[in-house]
Amino acid sequence: MALALLIPMFFLALRWWLLLRGHGFEVPLGRIFFVTYAGAFFNNFLPGSVGGDLTKAILAASGEDRKAAIAGTVILDRLIGLGVMILLGAACMTPYLAEFKDPRLAWLVYGMLGAMVVGIGLYLSPPVRALMARLPFRNTVGELDGVFRDALRKKRLVAAASGISLLAQASSILAIYGLSAAMGITGAKVWMFFIFEPIIFIVTALPISVGGWGVQEKLYAELFGTFGGVDPNQAIALSVLYKL
Repeated sequence: MALALLIPMFFLALRWWLLLRGHGFEVPLGRIFFVTYAGAFFNNFLPGSVGGDLTKAILAASGEDRKAAIAGTVILDRLIGLGVMILLGAACMTPYLAEFKDPRLAWLVYGMLGAMVVGIGLYLSPPVRALMARLPFRNTVGELDGVFRDALRKKRLVAAASGISLLAQASSILAIYGLSAAMGITGAKVWMFFIFEPIIFIVTALPISVGGWGVQEKLYAELFGTFGGVDPNQAIALSVLYKL
């Protein structure tokens, strides 16, 4: 299962490589895998996933003229992954709503889905577009905005990146489920992982703690313990094993 965790890493690199090529950056996939791996490494020592994304942007932009556009692909890569995670959690939650007597989990999952839809609508709204034109550092903002606007037109590119993102997340979740099986945890079923893990991935991506330590363990104990019927100590042990 530890070796299997390299599989989602490859898919994450492939997704970003595809987005880079779609925006005119010709770069070897091997280099992108290295940079993606470096970003994942630094995520263990920096707040949330922001530090890892910053590392990726700095490494990839070295020697490039369109540095803001490179950074834009990193942000777009993160946003696509976030969107697919929210959709995956909501899609997996819907058939099993009756399994959860406490409605708070459904509110959280569908609340994130609603926030995503509202956020996209706000970004495309005329007032926000007018505000974008008035922001300082117009050239940098324009390059970033251009990457996001291009994504709206390049629907096949975004669809392909979303499909790869789904493979990355599904393989990662299955690897974590495999770790739980290796530990002898039998309380949580595989479909629960496809609901809980997207929430955990999203929250630990926020710059709340260094490497997500503490936050991730709390989430594992709450989600798998309260909603999954797993001993909270086992849930925390699974979280630590996955981080290690």
